[in-house]
Amino acid sequence: MPNTYDQTPYPRHAYGFTHPDRLATLATLHGLEPPPIETARILELGCARGANLVPMAYTLPKAELIGIDLSERQIAEARQFAAGLGFKNVRFEQLDLATLDDRFGRFDYIIAHGVYSWVPPAVGQALLELCGRLLNDNGVALVSYNAYPGCHLRQMVRAMGQFHTRGFDDPAQRVGQMHALMQLLVQFAPDDGTAYKRILRSEADRLAKLSDEFVLHDILEEANYPVYFHEFVERSGVCGLQYICEALPADRRRAGITPEVHAKLASQFDSIELEQHLDFLDGTAFRRTLLCREGHALVRDALARSPATLPLNSILLASPAQPLSAAPELDGSRPEEFVARKNRVTASLRCDRPIEKTALAVLGEIYPRAIPLEELLTTAATRLGRTTTAEDRTELRALIAGGFPIGVVELHRWQPPAVNRISQYPEASPVARYELSNGWAATTLWHDRFVIDDPLARQLVINLDGRTDRQTLIERVTAAIAAQESSAASPNPHWPAASQQDQIAARLDVALKDLVWSAMLVA
Repeated sequence: MPNTYDQTPYPRHAYGFTHPDRLATLATLHGLEPPPIETARILELGCARGANLVPMAYTLPKAELIGIDLSERQIAEARQFAAGLGFKNVRFEQLDLATLDDRFGRFDYIIAHGVYSWVPPAVGQALLELCGRLLNDNGVALVSYNAYPGCHLRQMVRAMGQFHTRGFDDPAQRVGQMHALMQLLVQFAPDDGTAYKRILRSEADRLAKLSDEFVLHDILEEANYPVYFHEFVERSGVCGLQYICEALPADRRRAGITPEVHAKLASQFDSIELEQHLDFLDGTAFRRTLLCREGHALVRDALARSPATLPLNSILLASPAQPLSAAPELDGSRPEEFVARKNRVTASLRCDRPIEKTALAVLGEIYPRAIPLEELLTTAATRLGRTTTAEDRTELRALIAGGFPIGVVELHRWQPPAVNRISQYPEASPVARYELSNGWAATTLWHDRFVIDDPLARQLVINLDGRTDRQTLIERVTAAIAAQESSAASPNPHWPAASQQDQIAARLDVALKDLVWSAMLVA
């Protein structure tokens, strides 16, 4: 059968929550001892054009990575991406996962993002069987899928879209007609006080923010099979797998559910039933589920129940949080608010204990680097002019337990080659330079998607080769922006005249600091 992904490939995206660092960190917190990330064997099922796997290959040079996809075109582009950067530790194969055998051996980490719900149920089950068969004893798999009950509403809109676009073969026309249908429904559906029009408006707004490729494949493809969480867990169990947790902490997924409601449900249900009832409450429509082999004794809700016993010896701590006050009082009892801004998401945490405030200040100063808990304790206590105490350790563990779920504190099992200061000859990640040179979105060294709207930042990354001095860099960026502006149909109104090098030079240091903060510069 013709593969629609050969005709219209999937968008080039890296997904931070799929990185083995995230999988290993969460598995560690839940009592598993996952394999070392640096030398791991990693398999991605449904790797598309390699945008997720190739950046991993750069930051994990001693790992072995294999990507599988059915689309011949996407595999060809993935191979070209890896070859363009000269990476030898990643390979891509065009194969049908439904018939995939054990030829590649077993793996420490298996990633299947955006596949399970978009293939026939038999193929989805084959995917889980592969994970059960190919996952190493302490390995971790991530499988994402569309979930009920939230997808009941989305399936309604999808079915209407499939009917409306049934006479159109051209992908661009199908996407355009899908948006046209949503505008029609929002404009003319009667506002009779029921929830129907609100649902249509919400879905129209959601689709309007998605790329055309996403709408085509994730909304209008023939195969789209959501499942309830408990059904997915049961199907995984048949394949010898058990549920660990979700790739995103509950606080980032379930902002509307209060701790009191959560505690009430937790007192009535086991962990799987609790997750399912929480889905019922907040209308969950998508899950990113971590799985491991059956037989491991896992710790549930470790962050909430027992921060004092969290297995943090092998964990690294980081935080992009900065004090809201220009002159924070770290050694006193005055509360200070710390705000973390990353990937266009903002989270904040209020602290009044000196060790917590000082620890966050230290992490903010060295970001994007990460350090062990004991080093952070010692550094913070020294800054406060004393030695560490048992109470300090308890308070920092409480800070981690509260700050990690909301994104103020980051936990890692691995450190990328990112720097936290600007050298004389700064160098950007070669992956990001290659991506931006080809007009793609950039990937940070922490494997986050980095959206660059500023022409200066974009040209800086492309030209930061580690061998260019400041004046030459200014000249090259000036020339590149001048050429870009002269060929643009509508020049950037917020950008100064590209010929004025002094204006670019004035902005250079700030732009470089932003790139450091975003984990774009390498040692």
